[in-house]
Order: sequence, then C-alpha cells, then structure tokens
Amino acid sequence: MSPLRGSAKYRGESTEAYTPGSKMPPLRGSRKEMKQRRVGKMTEPELRPRMISDTLIPVLYDRFPERRMRVEHSPRPRIVFPAEHPEVGNVVISDDGDEATVEVGSTHGHFNPYNAELSDAELAQAVTEMVAEFLTLLFADRVLLYRSSAESHFGGWRIFSEPVRKIPAEFRGYLVFIWSGPLTH
Repeated sequence: MSPLRGSAKYRGESTEAYTPGSKMPPLRGSRKEMKQRRVGKMTEPELRPRMISDTLIPVLYDRFPERRMRVEHSPRPRIVFPAEHPEVGNVVISDDGDEATVEVGSTHGHFNPYNAELSDAELAQAVTEMVAEFLTLLFADRVLLYRSSAESHFGGWRIFSEPVRKIPAEFRGYLVFIWSGPLTH
C-alpha cells in the first residue's frame, strides 16, 4: 500500500495540493494572504451565508445517512459524527468562514481550495466536496490517524489508496488508528 500525497488541507504537513479524483488549483500565496484577499470580496459575516448550514449539512445528510450525524447550533453550527471507536474520537466539522476545520479525535485539518477568485457559493461548494470526499475515505478506513502518545496532541493523518490493515513502517512508535479503531504493532 502506498500513501497518496496529501495536502495541508488533509494532513497539515505538506503544501502539495491533492484532492482525490481531481487536481487542485495552484496555491497563490500564503493562507494568511489568501484570507486577506478574500475579505475584501466578502459581505459582512452576519449577512454572508454560513457554509455549514447552507451547503455542507444537506450534502452530508445525503451522503452519510447511516452515520448518526448530528448538528450543534451553539455558538456556531458544527457537525458531529460520533466515534466508531472511543479511542479514535468523534469527527467534528466547524465552519470557519472561508474554510472548514475537520477534527478527528485529537488532530485536525483545514479544508479550503485557497483560490481568492472563487465566489462565496463556489467556495462553499468546493469545501463541501473536499470534506465529503475526505469523510468517504475516512469511513472506508483509508485514512490512517496517528499521534505520538496517549497524552500528546502531536499527530496527523495520511490518506491511502486502499483500506489500511497494517501499520506502515514509518508509523512504528506512534499510536495508530483508522476510523474502525486502533491498529496494533
């Protein structure tokens, strides 16, 4: 099994762009610069549609009806998929305005195509597709989650082309999980 090359949006480690099944537009500047450029195009936050409420929730309900998804509305909308195994942790998706933050247990990633030329609707659709594709891979045990120890918050994830059944050599010494539960050495 060889890992697919991920992006900062998927693993928080690399700046290479990758979206399963398609090519991402090239990054044009740092994340901070992209956000600063988008701010001038956006309407006031209270007038702008919320990505999670308007776009992401209906798509995820349609794609994952068996996953017991719940929506929390306070103080801002969040989507929660209960953990399949307690050691893995819940999936929590938060709307951060111009991106979605996806937490899986003790690690997280930021999902955004980082293209300042997208309208709010195009951005919401792109982020929705990225999150839905990631969740499809996660729930199929194709995302390997890792952390350095039980008490640590250092970790990440890596996407694989097939379901992960054995711990790859580069993850020896880490606590390693797939959505279904922990993997043992």
